[in-house]
Amino acid sequence: MLISVIVPVYNIEKYIGKAIETIIGQTYRELEIILVDDGSTDRSGEICEFYAGKDDRIVVVHQENGGLSKARNTGTKIAKGDAIAFIDGDDYIHPCYFEILAKNLTEHDADISVCGMQVVSEDEYSKLMSVKNVEDSAIDISSKEAIEGMLYQKLFSLSSCAKLYKRKIAKSHCFPERELFEDYYTVYRFFTEATAVTYTDARLYYYLKRAGSITKKKYSHQMMDYIKHGEQVTDHVERNGRLLFDAAISRLVWACFYIVTHIDDSSKYREDEEYCWNYIKKYRRKVIKDKSAVKKEKILCALSMFGKRPLKLVYKMSLR
Repeated sequence: MLISVIVPVYNIEKYIGKAIETIIGQTYRELEIILVDDGSTDRSGEICEFYAGKDDRIVVVHQENGGLSKARNTGTKIAKGDAIAFIDGDDYIHPCYFEILAKNLTEHDADISVCGMQVVSEDEYSKLMSVKNVEDSAIDISSKEAIEGMLYQKLFSLSSCAKLYKRKIAKSHCFPERELFEDYYTVYRFFTEATAVTYTDARLYYYLKRAGSITKKKYSHQMMDYIKHGEQVTDHVERNGRLLFDAAISRLVWACFYIVTHIDDSSKYREDEEYCWNYIKKYRRKVIKDKSAVKKEKILCALSMFGKRPLKLVYKMSLR
């Protein structure tokens, strides 16, 4: 089974070399590695070409800057693999990453194979890579169970990474271009297209914690894309039987907490704050009564009864 690995690359010269090395060093060898240089202004594109000269499995595409989603879409369009995976250019993977995901996809006759993800510093990553033996105990779950687990933040994340998709799934929907939180609705839609999902909690994908990530940036109006995608998920659920409505609302309310707590008291983005605050007020009692909602969200919903300030304080503490 040929796996197409799509790696968006933009101004990450410090990280992209090591990321590529973790891919070409995989125990699973049948890979098509598509590096999409999204208009980098540093040496990232040059580094990609260097590795392409060393490994004929690598294809490098250079394009004008269009953002993460456009880079992923470009890679997906030209992918030849039977299965497709997305890896961010500043993240790393365990040497057995594709061996395990591919084995589970095939043996469990699944449409999507998922593994655990771990947030790491560079020092922590080096230690993890030295672990050779990986315990892999995969379970079969339905598409509904998978979506519910993602929306309730219990099973695995809505990230497009740490997953291996059959070709038909990855090509079923494009990522929204020039938008933030692009995985939210798109990954949800991937899973609605799936019949069977397999999951191992083995943490084989390493999300590198570094300065400049979206979680560390100051608030801007574009962050309301988070709410937009949450509304898209909720609307889709409502149009398709409402079976996952409570889960969709739980995740939308969490997104609203994110926005409200990232807007400071002196901010000019009061309209955004009020828009999200109204969602919180409308659904907080529903979330509190929801037996499946995570405890930390229920606590935030209860705190919201006392206003925004105590909510903001506790929310930020919960992210530590």
